[in-house]
Amino acid sequence: GLDAAQEELALLRGIAEEAPQPIWTLDARGAVAWANRAYLALSDLVQGGAPGGEAAEGGPGAFWPAAPLFPRPPALAEGEPLTQRLPLHLPGSREPSWYEVTGLRRGAGSLHFAADATAAVRAESARHDLVRALGKTFAHLSTGLAVFDRGRR
Repeated sequence: GLDAAQEELALLRGIAEEAPQPIWTLDARGAVAWANRAYLALSDLVQGGAPGGEAAEGGPGAFWPAAPLFPRPPALAEGEPLTQRLPLHLPGSREPSWYEVTGLRRGAGSLHFAADATAAVRAESARHDLVRALGKTFAHLSTGLAVFDRGRR
């Protein structure tokens, strides 16, 4: 009955709040309406303790309202997720961090999830650089070069 529904609601709220990935909602105007601890901690890091937010009791979310970390997706369809790979510049880092950001519309607002994709982006970049370096190296050889697969093709 009612007790079971309240227990389930408390469980779901706890899961959303304590999830290690940033989760947030935007209202119809694109302002952050709700954010979990991971989002608030990331927002505080990006803001670098800059003034402009209302200080809470410290910890994640010390600066509220949290600034949107990522641009609002152009057009979201109701219940249809849209995933984008987006950069996020953190203070003190030369290279941006990258996130796979998934958003979907819920009524007038939207729900969003982010997963850190920095390692994948850096691995793709390193692979691209290696292929380019090998191409330049082999382009200068005076001897012909052939590459075969396991089937000797």
